[in-house]
Amino acid sequence: MHGREPSPEIGDTGACDVMGMALWDVFSDNHDVVDPDGVAYNLGTFRGSAGTIAEVLNETYDLGRRYTYIDFYMGAALAEDDESFRSVYEWIFRRLYERDCDWHYTFPRLYLMSFDQPEDEGPDDPAAYDPSASVERDLEREEKEEEIEELRKELDQMHREAVEKAKDEPPPLVVQAYERVFGEWPSGWPPTTE
Repeated sequence: MHGREPSPEIGDTGACDVMGMALWDVFSDNHDVVDPDGVAYNLGTFRGSAGTIAEVLNETYDLGRRYTYIDFYMGAALAEDDESFRSVYEWIFRRLYERDCDWHYTFPRLYLMSFDQPEDEGPDDPAAYDPSASVERDLEREEKEEEIEELRKELDQMHREAVEKAKDEPPPLVVQAYERVFGEWPSGWPPTTE
């Protein structure tokens, strides 16, 4: 991850570090900014959005260093003092509010994707067909599908538990900043298990 603490003491890059991570937290992380016509905006994948933020900062400011996607990947999640982000979140949300835009929050969730391989149709020559090899492939595929389904169930259970825990804790700082500016919780907060 970016491994740096955003801090004004690190020189001119401190403000850009905080700004870049805060922008990632608003425009990425599966959240959407929605314009007055209902068009949703985000900056793409986690890595893609971090890269876009790095490119814009590199083109806008001459800081004596070049940012890469890794500097903003995962936003402020790894920052030790996330309180320094509060005013930046509020600044971003005030700009969105002034433009009649909205923000939709998405509670973090892990999903499992399975990239199934195309099934082997077997040899073109029927005489080379081996029924035991075919049965073995079928059994292996069924076992793999059962493992995947079990893992999906575990991830779903973890998500339900995380949502329940979040309901008993203060909202994330970015959600609190939205509420201060807009006067209400964003769509998606409080989280649900659905």
